[in-house]
Amino acid sequence: MDIASLAVGVLGLIVSLCGFTIAVWQIRRTRTAAESAAQAATEAREAVLRGISISDLTQAHATMEELKNLHRIQDLYRVVRIYTALRQLLTEVRANLPNNLSEDFDQRIDAAIYELTDMEKDVDRAISSDSASEIDTAEFNNKLSTMQQTINELRVRLERHPSSSSRTGD
Repeated sequence: MDIASLAVGVLGLIVSLCGFTIAVWQIRRTRTAAESAAQAATEAREAVLRGISISDLTQAHATMEELKNLHRIQDLYRVVRIYTALRQLLTEVRANLPNNLSEDFDQRIDAAIYELTDMEKDVDRAISSDSASEIDTAEFNNKLSTMQQTINELRVRLERHPSSSSRTGD
């Protein structure tokens, strides 16, 4: 009976060790699968944000072209409405920029947003004084062309270099 009890105890120990080993192995497999799923989700989110940013940059470029035409014909009331929407669009683009892009783009987008604010103030002053001639169309359109160049560079960079981490991924 003692040998039988000992045999059952040893067999129980072996079964327990095997079960424990299998459990640890399953936990590792599950953790690896969860990490892979999290990585895939992060990459998918970054791809979506990159696509949205590219679309927003394309829209911002077209909006700036529209602003240049409105400056030329001195349609200041429409110009003022567009400035706000354009600043909001650029603010959203900036918030979604991947971390692996240079800080230079952050600063250039910020500068464009501030410049648009100043331009809007100048247009508001011209509207309130009922003097469209106060607006230097060439200067305003030159500023918009510079912003368009920044937007084009950023769009190309986003299209060619997929991001590896995003700011909004907390």
